[in-house]
Amino acid sequence: FSVPQIDVGPLLSSGEEDGVVARDIVAERIKEASSSHGFFQIVNHGWSEEKRKNVLRETRNVFEIPEYEKRLNLVSNETPGFTRGYITVGGESGSDLNECKEAFSYGFDWCPDRHEKKNSLEGPNRWPPSFCGRTIMDEFYEDMTKISEAVVRGLSLSLGYPAPYLS
Repeated sequence: FSVPQIDVGPLLSSGEEDGVVARDIVAERIKEASSSHGFFQIVNHGWSEEKRKNVLRETRNVFEIPEYEKRLNLVSNETPGFTRGYITVGGESGSDLNECKEAFSYGFDWCPDRHEKKNSLEGPNRWPPSFCGRTIMDEFYEDMTKISEAVVRGLSLSLGYPAPYLS
Protein backbone atom coordinates (compact mmCIF):
# COMPACT_ATOMS: atom_id res chain seq x y z
CA PHE A 1 0.00 0.00 0.00
CA SER A 2 1.34 3.42 -0.88
CA VAL A 3 -0.04 6.88 -0.26
CA PRO A 4 -0.37 8.97 -3.43
CA GLN A 5 1.95 12.00 -3.42
CA ILE A 6 0.83 15.21 -5.07
CA ASP A 7 3.34 17.89 -6.08
CA VAL A 8 1.49 21.10 -5.16
CA GLY A 9 4.26 23.44 -6.32
CA PRO A 10 2.32 24.56 -9.41
CA LEU A 11 -0.64 25.50 -7.20
CA LEU A 12 1.61 27.77 -5.13
CA SER A 13 3.30 29.54 -8.05
CA SER A 14 1.85 32.53 -9.83
CA GLY A 15 3.23 31.72 -13.30
CA GLU A 16 0.51 32.04 -15.91
CA GLU A 17 1.08 30.26 -19.21
CA ASP A 18 3.04 27.18 -18.13
CA GLY A 19 1.30 27.32 -14.79
CA VAL A 20 -2.18 26.63 -16.19
CA VAL A 21 -1.11 23.33 -17.75
CA ALA A 22 0.83 22.33 -14.62
CA ARG A 23 -2.12 23.20 -12.37
CA ASP A 24 -4.43 21.11 -14.58
CA ILE A 25 -2.07 18.15 -14.23
CA VAL A 26 -2.04 18.58 -10.43
CA ALA A 27 -5.84 18.80 -10.42
CA GLU A 28 -6.08 15.55 -12.37
CA ARG A 29 -3.72 13.84 -9.91
CA ILE A 30 -5.78 15.13 -6.97
CA LYS A 31 -8.92 13.76 -8.63
CA GLU A 32 -7.30 10.36 -9.21
CA ALA A 33 -5.89 10.12 -5.67
CA SER A 34 -9.14 11.26 -4.08
CA SER A 35 -11.16 8.78 -6.14
CA SER A 36 -8.85 5.80 -5.61
CA HIS A 37 -7.61 6.37 -2.05
CA GLY A 38 -9.67 9.17 -0.52
CA PHE A 39 -6.52 11.02 0.58
CA PHE A 40 -3.04 12.02 -0.54
CA GLN A 41 0.23 13.46 0.74
CA ILE A 42 1.39 16.81 -0.56
CA VAL A 43 5.01 17.44 -1.56
CA ASN A 44 6.92 20.43 -2.97
CA HIS A 45 4.93 22.74 -0.71
CA GLY A 46 7.91 24.94 0.07
CA TRP A 47 8.07 24.11 3.74
CA SER A 48 11.58 23.23 4.87
CA GLU A 49 12.82 20.72 7.42
CA GLU A 50 14.40 23.63 9.31
CA LYS A 51 11.04 25.40 9.68
CA ARG A 52 9.43 22.13 10.81
CA LYS A 53 12.09 21.65 13.49
CA ASN A 54 11.69 25.26 14.66
CA VAL A 55 7.92 24.87 15.04
CA LEU A 56 8.30 21.60 16.96
CA ARG A 57 10.88 23.23 19.24
CA GLU A 58 8.59 26.19 19.98
CA THR A 59 5.63 23.87 20.52
CA ARG A 60 7.63 22.01 23.16
CA ASN A 61 8.73 25.34 24.65
CA VAL A 62 5.18 26.61 25.12
CA PHE A 63 4.23 23.46 27.05
CA GLU A 64 7.35 23.63 29.22
CA ILE A 65 6.26 27.01 30.58
CA PRO A 66 5.24 26.70 34.24
CA GLU A 67 1.57 25.83 34.82
CA TYR A 68 0.84 29.05 36.71
CA GLU A 69 2.03 31.15 33.75
CA LYS A 70 0.08 29.12 31.18
CA ARG A 71 -3.04 29.57 33.32
CA LEU A 72 -2.70 33.36 32.90
CA ASN A 73 -3.92 32.72 29.35
CA LEU A 74 -6.71 30.23 29.95
CA VAL A 75 -9.35 29.89 27.28
CA SER A 76 -12.44 31.53 28.73
CA ASN A 77 -16.00 30.21 28.77
CA GLU A 78 -17.16 33.83 28.61
CA THR A 79 -16.69 33.94 24.83
CA PRO A 80 -18.35 30.85 23.33
CA GLY A 81 -16.63 29.55 20.22
CA PHE A 82 -13.50 31.63 20.79
CA THR A 83 -10.64 29.39 21.81
CA ARG A 84 -7.34 31.21 21.99
CA GLY A 85 -4.85 30.51 24.73
CA TYR A 86 -4.11 27.66 27.10
CA ILE A 87 -6.48 24.70 27.48
CA THR A 88 -5.98 22.50 30.55
CA VAL A 89 -6.21 18.71 30.51
CA GLY A 90 -9.93 18.04 30.10
CA GLY A 91 -10.62 21.74 29.59
CA GLU A 92 -11.91 21.47 26.05
CA SER A 93 -14.28 18.58 26.41
CA GLY A 94 -17.91 19.27 25.71
CA SER A 95 -18.93 16.10 27.51
CA ASP A 96 -18.66 14.50 30.94
CA LEU A 97 -15.55 12.67 29.79
CA ASN A 98 -12.16 14.30 30.26
CA GLU A 99 -9.99 14.63 27.21
CA CYS A 100 -6.49 13.45 28.04
CA LYS A 101 -4.70 16.34 26.42
CA GLU A 102 -3.36 19.75 27.15
CA ALA A 103 -3.55 22.30 24.34
CA PHE A 104 -2.58 25.77 23.31
CA SER A 105 -4.86 27.31 20.72
CA TYR A 106 -4.03 30.19 18.43
CA GLY A 107 -5.06 31.33 14.98
CA PHE A 108 -5.15 34.25 12.57
CA ASP A 109 -3.52 37.13 14.39
CA TRP A 110 -6.60 39.34 14.48
CA CYS A 111 -5.90 42.95 15.29
CA PRO A 112 -8.58 45.60 15.85
CA ASP A 113 -6.45 48.06 13.82
CA ARG A 114 -6.91 45.91 10.68
CA HIS A 115 -10.66 45.34 10.67
CA GLU A 116 -13.71 45.17 12.91
CA LYS A 117 -14.51 41.94 14.68
CA LYS A 118 -17.13 40.13 12.58
CA ASN A 119 -17.86 37.04 14.69
CA SER A 120 -17.08 35.29 17.96
CA LEU A 121 -14.23 33.31 16.39
CA GLU A 122 -12.14 36.45 15.83
CA GLY A 123 -9.95 37.90 18.50
CA PRO A 124 -6.36 38.33 19.60
CA ASN A 125 -4.02 35.44 20.26
CA ARG A 126 -3.16 34.98 23.94
CA TRP A 127 0.48 34.00 24.47
CA PRO A 128 2.20 33.31 27.79
CA PRO A 129 4.38 36.31 28.75
CA SER A 130 7.67 34.38 28.69
CA PHE A 131 7.03 32.62 25.37
CA CYS A 132 9.56 33.84 22.78
CA GLY A 133 8.43 31.78 19.79
CA ARG A 134 5.51 33.86 18.64
CA THR A 135 7.17 34.96 15.38
CA ILE A 136 7.91 31.35 14.41
CA MET A 137 4.38 30.21 15.26
CA ASP A 138 2.77 33.14 13.41
CA GLU A 139 4.89 32.35 10.34
CA PHE A 140 3.85 28.69 10.62
CA TYR A 141 0.16 29.66 10.71
CA GLU A 142 0.52 31.99 7.71
CA ASP A 143 2.50 29.41 5.70
CA MET A 144 0.02 26.61 6.45
CA THR A 145 -2.83 28.91 5.43
CA LYS A 146 -1.15 29.59 2.05
CA ILE A 147 -0.50 25.89 1.48
CA SER A 148 -4.08 24.99 2.48
CA GLU A 149 -5.49 27.62 0.13
CA ALA A 150 -3.37 26.17 -2.70
CA VAL A 151 -4.70 22.66 -2.01
CA VAL A 152 -8.27 24.00 -1.98
CA ARG A 153 -7.63 25.61 -5.39
CA GLY A 154 -6.44 22.22 -6.61
CA LEU A 155 -9.55 20.54 -5.22
CA SER A 156 -11.76 23.09 -7.00
CA LEU A 157 -9.97 22.42 -10.29
CA SER A 158 -10.16 18.65 -9.76
CA LEU A 159 -13.96 18.95 -9.53
CA GLY A 160 -14.10 20.91 -12.77
CA TYR A 161 -14.66 24.34 -11.21
CA PRO A 162 -12.55 27.51 -11.41
CA ALA A 163 -9.67 27.57 -8.90
CA PRO A 164 -11.33 30.02 -6.45
CA TYR A 165 -14.65 28.11 -6.39
CA LEU A 166 -14.20 26.39 -2.97
CA SER A 167 -12.34 29.33 -1.39
